[in-house]
Amino acid sequence: LSIWSFAWSPNSKQIVFQGTDTPLTDDSYMFKKIYQISIEEGIPSLLCKTEGKLGPMAFSPDGNHLAYLGAVSLNDPLAQSLFVVPSSGGTPKNLTENFEGSGHNLYWLDNHTVLLLSTEGVQNTLRKVDIRTGKMKLIYSNGPIITSLSLHRKSGKFAAIANAPTHPSELFVGTVKKGHLTRLTHTNPELREIKLARQEVIEWEGADGWKIQGILTYPLHYQEGKKYPLALQIHGGPEGVSVNGWRTRATYPVQILAANDYFVLEPNYRGSGGRGVAFSKADHDDLGGKEFEDVLAGIDHLVKMGYVDNEQVVTGGWSYGGYFSAWAATRHSQRFKAAVVAAGLTNWISFAGTTDIPHEMSLVHWNSYWLEQRDLHWERSPLYHIQNANTPTLIVHGLKDERVHPEQSLELYQALKLKGVPTRLIMYPREPHGLREVPHMVHFINSVISWFEEHVKKKAEPHMNKYIN
Repeated sequence: LSIWSFAWSPNSKQIVFQGTDTPLTDDSYMFKKIYQISIEEGIPSLLCKTEGKLGPMAFSPDGNHLAYLGAVSLNDPLAQSLFVVPSSGGTPKNLTENFEGSGHNLYWLDNHTVLLLSTEGVQNTLRKVDIRTGKMKLIYSNGPIITSLSLHRKSGKFAAIANAPTHPSELFVGTVKKGHLTRLTHTNPELREIKLARQEVIEWEGADGWKIQGILTYPLHYQEGKKYPLALQIHGGPEGVSVNGWRTRATYPVQILAANDYFVLEPNYRGSGGRGVAFSKADHDDLGGKEFEDVLAGIDHLVKMGYVDNEQVVTGGWSYGGYFSAWAATRHSQRFKAAVVAAGLTNWISFAGTTDIPHEMSLVHWNSYWLEQRDLHWERSPLYHIQNANTPTLIVHGLKDERVHPEQSLELYQALKLKGVPTRLIMYPREPHGLREVPHMVHFINSVISWFEEHVKKKAEPHMNKYIN
């Protein structure tokens, strides 16, 4: 067995661990099981039956129960539901059925109460959950976005890492009783000298009348009544989620785009996390379908509001966000002035043969394998629609990417060149699924801004220094 995580019982006589038969990445995503082993006997056995993804787990203080985050089925995109099971084994109980949120981590407050850290919509929350009744009590829902915490059970005090629209991650302290955070650190004091663009949560009506949320960042020097270009920055997954905290990083330069006079929309389309199991499963066997209609509806909403010039819409994103941008530049090319496709999927069939997660991508996103629905998987590939492509497209990839193989970018690049569409290919050496090296990060940001400025505003040499006020 390959062991991915473990928890030691309070009396030190039992260990539970999550294991798989083989040490493959795909197995660690999809096929982990929970085992228990007695320290005296040393022979592992299954603790309980689980199906699909597994997340954090912990013993109750008295050692009588194990709580864990897990999927409700093999095709659940996230280990987002809270389960509890006797530490001696048995049938797990789902404490969060019909919960319109996605659990991230759990912490025992006492033998009967779990503190659950979740995303609900665009906010991270803390809730007390009674393991006997499943009753939940909200204790924190507004303020900085908590990403992790360390709990002192006896006092109810905790330390937390959290971020907000005005700052990246900082250290906070709080109490379960009051549900309020106090900031302790200011590790980026230079931000006090920088004017940041306004950021807010917006909602619009997506396909089938569904309520869709997103994060909207205004142009830095926004003037009411003036129409601006719009830059989509689309999260990956698709079960990722954009929350209302600090949004700017090297791969998603939100504030830098805003400083260059773009509205920036980060849509949480159906299939995203943070809205419960049903919402995250809602794109099954319809990738690029109604989930992308949700995005197009967001654009239409901003156009109707008078914020955005419909002829100046651009898009960018990584991984599944890269797929959406490639889909925009091909299937929906008439809507987009320019695109940045970063580590994006462009051919669902060849992707399945080169990725390190063929089971995960097929089971929890498509809910089928390409060989079972070949025509659908090919029709939802950006390359299928290459004859419709006219959108200038910057393509970016890391040469050490095992998740989305660089050949996906090569396929799109070659096809766009054959079609005569303006395109550029950047391959970063040593980089995996994302960017790790600072020179590559800086180069990517400048390349994105330059590409958009060239093809939207017809300017030659913008620079990210424009961000500094």
